[in-house]
Amino acid sequence: MRSNSGQEPEVLQPDPAALRRWRLFAAAALGAVLTLSLVPVPELPVRPPQITDKLVHVAMYAGLTWCHVKAYPRCNYVVLGASLIGYGAFIEILQGFADRSTDFGDALANGVGVLIMASSLALHRARL
Repeated sequence: MRSNSGQEPEVLQPDPAALRRWRLFAAAALGAVLTLSLVPVPELPVRPPQITDKLVHVAMYAGLTWCHVKAYPRCNYVVLGASLIGYGAFIEILQGFADRSTDFGDALANGVGVLIMASSLALHRARL
C-alpha cells in the first residue's frame, strides 16, 4: 500500500531491548504462576467463595496471555493460546503430586482467561 507521496509506508519495528524485557517478564510470570500453583496453601479460618478462586485463575491466565503477546508481538494466537491452556492443565496435574488438589474447574478457568485475552487482542490486531 502506497501513501499519497508514492512511497511505501514505514513499518514500525519493535524495540529489541523492550522485547527482551517483555520476554524476561513473561518467563518470570510463568515461573511465578508455577510456584504459586504448587506451594501448599495454609488453611484459612474462613473460606472465600469458590467463584473468587476461579476469577483469580481467569485473571492470572489472561495476564499471562497479555505478557506473552507483548513479548512475542507476531505470535500466532492459536498456538500461544493452546500452549498456555496446556501449561495450565499440566500444572493442575502436577498439583495432584504436590499436596494440592487437582481441579478441572481451575483448568477450565485458566482456559477461559486465555481465550478472553487472546480473542480480545486478536480483535484489536484485526482493527489495526
